[in-house]
Amino acid sequence: MVLSNAVSRKVPTRFLLLPCPFRSFASFTNNFSSVSQVVLEQNPESLNYAFQSKDNGIAFKNQISGDVIATYASLAEECTNITSLNQLNALIHVSGLGQNVSLGTKLVHMYARYSSMDNGRQVFDKMQKRDAFLWNSILRGYAWNGPYEEALSLYSQMQHAGIWADNYTYAFVLKASAGLSSLKVGRKIHCQIIRSGFESHVFVRTSLVDMYSKSSSIDDARQVFDEVPLRNVVSWNAMIAGYSRNGHAKEALALFYQMRWEHVVADSVTMVNVLPACAELRDLKQGKCMHDFVLRNGFDLDPFVGNSLIDMYAKCGSLEIACQLFDKMLWKDVVSWTAMIAGYAQNGCARKALQLFHQMLQENVTPDSIAIASVISACTHLGALEHGKWIHDYISKFFFKLDVFVTNSLIDMYARCGNLEVARQLFNKMPEKDLISWNIMLAGYGLHGLGKQTLELFAQMQDIGVEPNNITFVHILSACSHAGLVSEGWQYYDCMTQIYQIEPNMEHYSCMVDLLGRSGHLDEAERFIETMPVKPDADVWGALLGACRIHKCIELGERAAEHLFILEPTYPGYYVLLSNMYAEVGLWDKVTKVQRMMKEKSLKKTPACSIIVLHGKVHTFYAGDKSHPQFDQIIAAMETLA
Repeated sequence: MVLSNAVSRKVPTRFLLLPCPFRSFASFTNNFSSVSQVVLEQNPESLNYAFQSKDNGIAFKNQISGDVIATYASLAEECTNITSLNQLNALIHVSGLGQNVSLGTKLVHMYARYSSMDNGRQVFDKMQKRDAFLWNSILRGYAWNGPYEEALSLYSQMQHAGIWADNYTYAFVLKASAGLSSLKVGRKIHCQIIRSGFESHVFVRTSLVDMYSKSSSIDDARQVFDEVPLRNVVSWNAMIAGYSRNGHAKEALALFYQMRWEHVVADSVTMVNVLPACAELRDLKQGKCMHDFVLRNGFDLDPFVGNSLIDMYAKCGSLEIACQLFDKMLWKDVVSWTAMIAGYAQNGCARKALQLFHQMLQENVTPDSIAIASVISACTHLGALEHGKWIHDYISKFFFKLDVFVTNSLIDMYARCGNLEVARQLFNKMPEKDLISWNIMLAGYGLHGLGKQTLELFAQMQDIGVEPNNITFVHILSACSHAGLVSEGWQYYDCMTQIYQIEPNMEHYSCMVDLLGRSGHLDEAERFIETMPVKPDADVWGALLGACRIHKCIELGERAAEHLFILEPTYPGYYVLLSNMYAEVGLWDKVTKVQRMMKEKSLKKTPACSIIVLHGKVHTFYAGDKSHPQFDQIIAAMETLA
């Protein structure tokens, strides 16, 4: 009773554990177990008693009982942070149990739970005897926390030590292989699994499915999945996730319905994997069906499902529903904020993306790289360079390392906003450049008509062995077009098709028409269109019409416009382009005719707008619009400048 009252009043541990009439080891064990909660809350004082007990002559090493080990193991589970775990580790060593394999396994497991693999590895390395449980514990830690290479290295040491792997061992090393996307290593482990007879285990087979799908070998993943004799929901989830992850959205949805047909009960993880497939297909109808399924099964309270729903609706263009779900969330994590910010940015609502980003910071939520990249994209869309610079400064202060994803977004922003010098500096400082990095820099030069710099950068890209793709050549041909490099444009078009065996698409064709048309080779541009192996789209004819306006070639421009009005009869831009071409040569009757056509079709030109970012707030001004709350003050200020 005294002990119970003391604990409830949180009396310091040293008073509970001071010398008492029962100075036996058994009494110490009982006392220590009873006050485990106090020990955890006031850990520093618990160590004092451990040393005091040793000084009073309790023979720890000679009186070790199963109860003591069980007590320590129980305390390990109760540790809520690294500090308490370190102190318990010290207490175990003081009591002479530092080489107990069971406690060592428990400590490694707990250190891994808190992502402290350095401490876990120290415990592992000090153990003179290691059983399969201890090996599995350290392998599991590295498989979940990384570095994955260390898990595979330890697995090799485990084999050399003569410890037989079991189904858990294989699951952990397969997860490490999947983390590295190493198909070669994964196949090797698969062979070892077959030889050791563990291939029939559902746990192992599910891990194989996950490994193959994360290594982009989706056919192998499906083959393993189909051979699983008794598939559980985890197996189905792994295969559905594999399809979603590798861009096979239709197959992911088909497998979900097959899963339902076979009466396998889906869980929240299933929905987290299915909803991205709906998002990839931009299938709002299918997404709403999945949302109904989520509500019927009570998965809507799962934050991961909630985040997936927000992302799905945003990518399907239904921002209103996405915003409603976001506002109703009881607890928003960084993924929730990122999904909403990215949704606004991807749907052209750059101003709302910036506002939400600032709200996120005000609520002390630390953004991740995807949120940062999304808000940088919003700055790029608005041309808000000053705001983008502020975000760049924020990244420099609070992010230890710029990843490729964020750096690419910064390069794109600076390049599109005209600051090519800073864009190139960031590009040059990148320790590792992916193909997207090169393409963004090429696009930046081409956008500003710097054809020479574009071709020089492409030459550097070729020299170091970076393989270009179809997007690379879109940027190169566009740069040649803006710089008037006709012969070079033909040269790189032939290089794309003949050397790199890249089949041209509509973007390449429209770039070539623009290149020929801008330079005055209008007849050649028309012949190019006529010899295309596919039917030209509106972009191709639009490029020709734009060139005809530049060179005042009315007859050819009218032929191009006829095709455009058939392909896209409701797009006002082409009518305006034709009208402007007529106006520039004084054909006012034809200008009136085009305007009449637009009126009959109820087509209106999208008004031009200007954007100003002031004190972190974006202000948009449309031509003829008087809706700004400070419109009168702005007009008055402008009159004072006149």
